[in-house]
Amino acid sequence: RPAFVFKGELYVGSITHGEIWKTDGHRWDLVFDSLPNGPGGYVGSMVEYEGKLYTGIRTVSGFIFRTGDGGVWEEVGNISPHTIESLAVFKNQLYAGTLLPPNGTIYRAF
Repeated sequence: RPAFVFKGELYVGSITHGEIWKTDGHRWDLVFDSLPNGPGGYVGSMVEYEGKLYTGIRTVSGFIFRTGDGGVWEEVGNISPHTIESLAVFKNQLYAGTLLPPNGTIYRAF
């Protein structure tokens, strides 16, 4: 699963309920659980964009969440029925890659 360093701490995504854990090197804390009572999913990707950490969650649809401080997360996109497999920043634009037959789709933030 993805791992990303954001503001001096390591964030690691899980393969269960779309959880994100962070560590300062001494202890681990659960900082995000996208579906605490929902179906299983996983963190597909993490990337920093415009000073915020973005994550793509793969469940039965594709959710994108972001945080500026690692504690408060907000949903900023849902591209159902696609699932988020990757996030990337290219030429100051945020892109999301999906997995949906036959060839997947690429989305760009406006």
